[in-house]
Amino acid sequence: MPTFEDMEELAKDGSTESRRQLLRLLTDLFLENLDQTTGAQGEAFGDIVNRVLDDVVEEAREEFSTRIATADMFPKDVVKRLAWDAFEVAAPILEHSTVLSDSDLVEVAHEKSNDHLMAISRRPELHEKVTDVLIERGEEDVIHSVATNHGAQFSPKGYGTLASKAKGDEALQRAIVERRDVTADVAARLEPSLSAELKKRLAEALDETNNDVANLVARARERVEQAMAGKKRDRVDVEKLVAEVAEGTVTLDDAARSLAAEDRPLPLSVLIATVAELPEKMISNAMLKVNGMPIAITCRALKVEAETFAAITQMRCRVLRLPGSAGERLAEQYSSLDQGDAERTLRFLRVRKSLSENAA
Repeated sequence: MPTFEDMEELAKDGSTESRRQLLRLLTDLFLENLDQTTGAQGEAFGDIVNRVLDDVVEEAREEFSTRIATADMFPKDVVKRLAWDAFEVAAPILEHSTVLSDSDLVEVAHEKSNDHLMAISRRPELHEKVTDVLIERGEEDVIHSVATNHGAQFSPKGYGTLASKAKGDEALQRAIVERRDVTADVAARLEPSLSAELKKRLAEALDETNNDVANLVARARERVEQAMAGKKRDRVDVEKLVAEVAEGTVTLDDAARSLAAEDRPLPLSVLIATVAELPEKMISNAMLKVNGMPIAITCRALKVEAETFAAITQMRCRVLRLPGSAGERLAEQYSSLDQGDAERTLRFLRVRKSLSENAA
């Protein structure tokens, strides 16, 4: 761990490389002590980092942005500054940072380049006020990206704009037809310009969406009965797997790949939660969220192999009905996650769990 004397020496040296090293050390220090940092300390850290950022080249800011993009407790003024920077610097923040609010994203989307909008369009979750701006201002690539993002939500106005821009654009038409939230009003606007194949797929999607209540209730009851019948078996299976992993007769990777191949997200969540020493509900919620970054960070902290995590992302796509490209993108991001940052996040979550249990 660097000493304050080391950082003081770097601060006195005005060279670009010294400033870059200082930025790295400051980030290490902040992330290492994330769970012990107060609000006032965070603000002070943000002030220091902003001054250092004034003196470093774009390449160093890009490196810094990539490192902190998934840190959910980073000083907001630093994160917002990076979001307004050149595209290469802003992209990791705009795509991943949970520090940015919808209002922050809307401001950037109103003012910055199409490349910035493209980065925003790839976020795991997007709300209506953000997609309204992306659809209105974005060029064709942005509109296609947000239309194929199954974590994006659209307002009636946004869907209307999408339908208008889909005329003569078969790829966009296909993207809209394949969405789970397509409405009858949008379908009515699209239908005249669709190919025979897409008209058939749209009709099937609407039939699924507009099934009568009795059928929906019957299907829901059937799913509940099946789930209850399998719940006891799942619990026995996963307890046996956890014991085998603890004994070393089965590796965590082998156990996780087996459950992922069988499309069993809840038993897999129990396995990961037990090994990670975290609440089962926390992990099951992370496993079944469209935003896959929380489960990715947990798996990274447990040193789950990239091949295993790829199998988990494929399972998530099947279970959540996400496009395969979303799983591929998350698997690529997994390899670039910093091991140390992930482990620090896991330690923080364990401490929070312990404090919660003691309070209870």
